[in-house]
Amino acid sequence: MSFRIKLKESIDTMVETVKSKVKESGGSFDWNGSAGQLNVQTPLGKVKGNCKVVAEREIEISITNKPFLISENQIKSKIEEYLG
Repeated sequence: MSFRIKLKESIDTMVETVKSKVKESGGSFDWNGSAGQLNVQTPLGKVKGNCKVVAEREIEISITNKPFLISENQIKSKIEEYLG
């Protein structure tokens, strides 16, 4: 599963926002400047994924592992919520 999100803020602002929110939920977000890895614990299990910059204010997120009971739409909605 992969999807793209257009950002309202700069990439740098997005990274800081996501790191903070993911850390609050007990997960991790590692970023190298143009790509990163996401690992978030949910009540139903871990969600893991990768993200990369595809345009100045657009990222592509690929979910590599998710609990069976969590839908792709739920994951996308939660990530969009993180990004404001």
